[in-house]
Amino acid sequence: MKSSLTASAFLLLSFGPAAATTWDEPWQKQIIENSDALVRVKIVKSSPSRVEFAVIKQVAGEKLGEKGSLVGFSMLNFGSYSVKEDVFELSPKIEYYLFVKKAEKKGEYLLPTPTSGFAATRKGTTTATYRHSHHQALVSDADYEMTMAAIFKELKHEKPDLGLVRKYIAEQLAQKPADIPEDPKDEEFGRFCRQHVALETLYYLGGADLAQLEPFLKHQNWHVQTSAVRALGRMPRAESLERLLAFIADPERAGFPKVMAVWALRDLNATEAAPKLREMLKSTKDEETGFGGNIMDPRVATSFPASVHGAIEQVLEGWEKAKKP
Repeated sequence: MKSSLTASAFLLLSFGPAAATTWDEPWQKQIIENSDALVRVKIVKSSPSRVEFAVIKQVAGEKLGEKGSLVGFSMLNFGSYSVKEDVFELSPKIEYYLFVKKAEKKGEYLLPTPTSGFAATRKGTTTATYRHSHHQALVSDADYEMTMAAIFKELKHEKPDLGLVRKYIAEQLAQKPADIPEDPKDEEFGRFCRQHVALETLYYLGGADLAQLEPFLKHQNWHVQTSAVRALGRMPRAESLERLLAFIADPERAGFPKVMAVWALRDLNATEAAPKLREMLKSTKDEETGFGGNIMDPRVATSFPASVHGAIEQVLEGWEKAKKP
């Protein structure tokens, strides 16, 4: 899985020193659903146990006051605990977008985990998470606010006005699919990021078109495949089921997005796909999967199937259990 800190929009980030404390990092969808608000803030004072911030802009969700404090974490599920790594590492020199949940005391809030629920912004560019904190992209603040506000409102059942967002998605996906260039200053880098944002936004909002997605499903880059197959999974089952199955069976597709396709069938409750999935267990070669990155990263306890066949077996087992009275 290709990744670098200088030439990739997607960063396999390691936060802080090597640690024996680990946790199961939530996906961005879970984070948004668990949050009360999305705000842009300036960090006033930061320590490992408490962060004071001033609100610059209310982007979505319940309205906060002019200031607040981060005092802990709301979605921190430990895999192991040895060294205290469940601390804040937010810099007063940087502005952030925060997905916050109200704590017990007024004016105090929680982030999901020490490595999620925030997006740093510098010089008009946000290091954004649309999928999982392991996978991040660089996007303009304006595009981030427009798309993420729509996503937040959609997940909160607020029926956002999607006119500008749909226009943005159509414009990005009408262009030739981009790859990750060696030079981060290359124009293709920006296009790659914007197409990632467009595809991932379709995962949340739905409304994709198969012909629109096809060039991205066939792309060589596994990040592109992943975002495209996630968007495909939000299409009606009648339109997406056969294409999802074909994607999983394709030996040229990467393992990680194949797991996303399996999960899409799970989320669609497409139990009619069970016979073909069972056949794949017999007829296709298994593939190892995972986030990769630093083995000492505290997010190493994040739950993810060890292989494509493992993902299929988990879904089939879940469907079998659901049949039992």
